[in-house]
Amino acid sequence: MFRWAPYVFIRFTLFLCAGVLLYWWQPGRGVAAVSAVFGAATVAYIGLWQWTQRRKTGFRPQVWFGALAFLVTSSFGWLLTHSATGTNQATHLTQQPKVSFYTGKVVSEVQTRAKNHRFVLETERVSAEGRWRETTGRVLLYTSREAARPAYGDRLVVFGTPQPIKPPANPGEFDYRQYLSLQQIHFQQFVKPKRFVIYEHGTGNPVVAASLRVRAWADSVFRRRIRRPQEQAIVSGLVLGIRDGLDNELKNAYASAGAMHVLAVSGAHVIIVFQIIVLLLGRLKRLRHGHWLFAVSALAVLWFYAFVTGLSASVLRAVIMFSFVVVGEAARREGNLFNTLGLSAFLLLCYDPYLLQDVGFQLSYLAVAGIVYL
Repeated sequence: MFRWAPYVFIRFTLFLCAGVLLYWWQPGRGVAAVSAVFGAATVAYIGLWQWTQRRKTGFRPQVWFGALAFLVTSSFGWLLTHSATGTNQATHLTQQPKVSFYTGKVVSEVQTRAKNHRFVLETERVSAEGRWRETTGRVLLYTSREAARPAYGDRLVVFGTPQPIKPPANPGEFDYRQYLSLQQIHFQQFVKPKRFVIYEHGTGNPVVAASLRVRAWADSVFRRRIRRPQEQAIVSGLVLGIRDGLDNELKNAYASAGAMHVLAVSGAHVIIVFQIIVLLLGRLKRLRHGHWLFAVSALAVLWFYAFVTGLSASVLRAVIMFSFVVVGEAARREGNLFNTLGLSAFLLLCYDPYLLQDVGFQLSYLAVAGIVYL
């Protein structure tokens, strides 16, 4: 008979996922009712716990504890998703009248393509109906290659009106609008060279900015050492996740072979790095306190790799997951690594509940869970 007792965070993660899914099924409705359920269930759980502690009979109503834990965690997941949905904010770009121009900060890496630069701008203020308004919301911007190239953390003034991203035109077509909405991006704009101005530099997160500079340096090393552009582009894509140099013909070749995912750094790359660490440093576990020595060494290498890859979301997610696994193993919790995985998934979903719809998030945890099981 399967026993749930050792897998506390597996249960909590499933309960949290139920609340997130419920919100997507009924978005934005009944905030007051769900808040009341969360508060009442929390009070009832605490009261039931105190009541059972005072009784000397050892009575433990496990079914009631489980039901109340479900209500608390699932309602918390619903409220968390509501809070993480940018369009629910009164200052969001979707709630503003027609915009003449706006200011914002570059919050993503600037990708250079054949004909344009592509990046995400977090809006800060808009000019609408003749006055400035504080605003939130993200815009996917495309600028000409001939224009000045912004960098992460730069602040811009952009002239024109961002356009809502269009839904798919054909039945069964990939829904690009939904894909971007999971990243809280609901608008896009193609900006001509003289229709935007960079007025401030270096206002982004200093750790992310340093990571992007290190990745650019590593890419320059590949460019110096590898002479042929196509091979250099492949190596940069495989190791660093930089796909700017990949032409459409090469991308189509990888896509046709079903191997497009290898050109984007992901959890698979972290697994490979971790296996190399195990092969090279696994003998440290035989020493006194060797498990913790191995854990510190493995965490240092994994986080350095995440730093070199520009703190890519997929790599960062996998590194966080493996960090929990490594620490759990060092604490001699090898028999309950599923619970450790559940804890990491729970914390990541608390940070961003929309990760639940991310295929990379799903596959990363399924892959690691399979490895742990085998």
